[in-house]
Amino acid sequence: DNDGETAVAVKDYWQFEKEYSRSRDAIQGLYAKWDERLQTIQVETAAYVIREPLEELAKISRPVSAAQCRDRKAAFHEYQVNIEEQMQKITNDISRLESYQEDFTRRCTQRAELALGHIRKLEALSRIEVYGRRTNMIELRLHEFEEKDKQIRMREHINGIVREISEEGQFDRKRVAARLSTKELLARIVDMDKAAVRLYKVESIPENSRFYRWEQAIGSEGQNNSLYFIFAACLISFIRMLSITNSAVRTRKVIIADNPFGATSAVYLWEPMFKILQQNDI
Repeated sequence: DNDGETAVAVKDYWQFEKEYSRSRDAIQGLYAKWDERLQTIQVETAAYVIREPLEELAKISRPVSAAQCRDRKAAFHEYQVNIEEQMQKITNDISRLESYQEDFTRRCTQRAELALGHIRKLEALSRIEVYGRRTNMIELRLHEFEEKDKQIRMREHINGIVREISEEGQFDRKRVAARLSTKELLARIVDMDKAAVRLYKVESIPENSRFYRWEQAIGSEGQNNSLYFIFAACLISFIRMLSITNSAVRTRKVIIADNPFGATSAVYLWEPMFKILQQNDI
């Protein structure tokens, strides 16, 4: 009987020793994984801004008892909660900053579109009757990007300004103001490479009158004088329009010039010049 009991006890002991060895090896393997994981975390999080929870995590020593394991588990839970709170705070901050960015991008786009709307009014100021037909003496060819592209281009422009400030480590107010000028913002919604100003060149033969790009609008001395006079008159009227608060009020302008019609002797050139003056209350 004793031999039978001994045999059972020995068998149980062997089973216990086998389970103990398996558990010990598993724990040793977990120790190795823990050390390896800590090293990986240190490498992967080297550039993290919030490092306090990770630094505390690295200070945790290996537990040597079940009680210490339970304590470590509770500590891990506390660290996890802390990290989740920090993550939530950062997520909220990012969402708030993104809303600020979207609002600023929208405002910049609106400012550019407002400027574009004003610029387009220059055409209306040049509209007169030429050879019995209402014609814009000035034509602006401005290709607008699609609405989605406008937002993307404006956002990239603003991000570029922020990136430059971050890389240089200083805030140059004048430089930032220049990057946010109306000209720069307008280039985000309009393809300035394709922008063109065309002037209507009046010929003595009506059928030959047509538009020319600004740089190609060259003719006789009288024609050149007529073209530039008309453009200058419209530009002065445009500037005056921008400077008044009540757009419904028609204001009179005065141009003081030395013999402006001296180089223009043809009547067909005088007529559009006088009509422009009348149209713009000059």
